[in-house]
Amino acid sequence: MLTTQLRELERDGFIHRKVYPVVPPKVEYSITNKGELAIPIVDTIRNFGIDLMRKEGIDVEHYKKENTARNKE
Repeated sequence: MLTTQLRELERDGFIHRKVYPVVPPKVEYSITNKGELAIPIVDTIRNFGIDLMRKEGIDVEHYKKENTARNKE
């Protein structure tokens, strides 16, 4: 399932896949410019979901409202 999703993201241009010719197999993924452009959209959808959870009384303390991916840079 994960492999299928990664291949779809690669096919659609959101990530880049680099395969190393070693044993055991090694593959690295990186985000493309197109993938970077999608981050604000994903953040908005995620934050909307967190707001809904809050309104339903679901504990969301372990979720951060801000974009954690960009904060790691």
